[in-house]
Amino acid sequence: SVNTSNVYTNVLGTDGRVGPSWTATVTNALPVPLAHHAMVEADPGNSPVAEGKRYIYVLGGQVQSTSQPGGVSTVYVAQVNPDTGAVGIWLQLPFNLPQALIGPAVVLNNGFVYVVGGLTTSQAPSSNIYVSKIQADGTLSPWLTSPISYPVPVAFPTAFAHGGRLYGLGGDSQNSNSPNVAGFGGINDVQFSRITNGLVGPWFPTSPTNAGRAKHITWFAFGQVIDAEGVYKGTPGSLEMEHSSILANGLLAPWLNFLASSNVPNANVFNATAIVSPLLSSTNAPRFLLFGGQSFNALQTPTLFQTVYFNITP
Repeated sequence: SVNTSNVYTNVLGTDGRVGPSWTATVTNALPVPLAHHAMVEADPGNSPVAEGKRYIYVLGGQVQSTSQPGGVSTVYVAQVNPDTGAVGIWLQLPFNLPQALIGPAVVLNNGFVYVVGGLTTSQAPSSNIYVSKIQADGTLSPWLTSPISYPVPVAFPTAFAHGGRLYGLGGDSQNSNSPNVAGFGGINDVQFSRITNGLVGPWFPTSPTNAGRAKHITWFAFGQVIDAEGVYKGTPGSLEMEHSSILANGLLAPWLNFLASSNVPNANVFNATAIVSPLLSSTNAPRFLLFGGQSFNALQTPTLFQTVYFNITP
């Protein structure tokens, strides 16, 4: 019922599990309570930061749960100890986002942070794309607005990058004054664009998802994409997950709904979050993790979950 500033850490195993207990970083909580913000992580493998350094960025979000919809433009950063996972003190970076946003899609690729869409304080979704470069000391350069906008104004889309391309999936194209309710589903639109050193090229449509999703999650690994959960048109659970792959020309293959039965968590949530573990299984297979979320009776009394799901073999 209220937004929180808590930050928790845990340990990941190669079997996909998180550790038995979460550690609350009480002394290094976020400076303000936040919900519906975006996060990315920078390390020497994806950014020009110093060797041995790790940074976590928190962008935008909603401070008060009673706001309609609210939203801030602040960007916070904290260092993370790569050996212990301890989170350092959060600092507000000097360059805010050009506008306050709730539920944008954010991708870090090749040293640049791309922000796509989001719900604005005017209750309307955005089509703007903002770009910033990560500096060697972990700070961000001033934000630039891409002259080429996203084709559809959307809030709560997802995005990922691969092979010099940025992909955007779904999102809510309707005005909204509350990010906490399920709403009426999203769009099934999927777009991609060439990205080069922070420049975003023209957008091209590719295979649309079978379900129009918003407030959903997307996993990407080894050229394979899973679009899952969220608010979509249809019965919750009937299209919990669908799958596609990237073709040689950058297009996505037609989406398939074969993920069912024991291959789905049956979580049926929206406003959840998810990651692909950086640790592969013993057979070099990816691990997908799903954290928390909100149930579909949220138009009445919201029910929140603390469950963590993970896949096993392959």
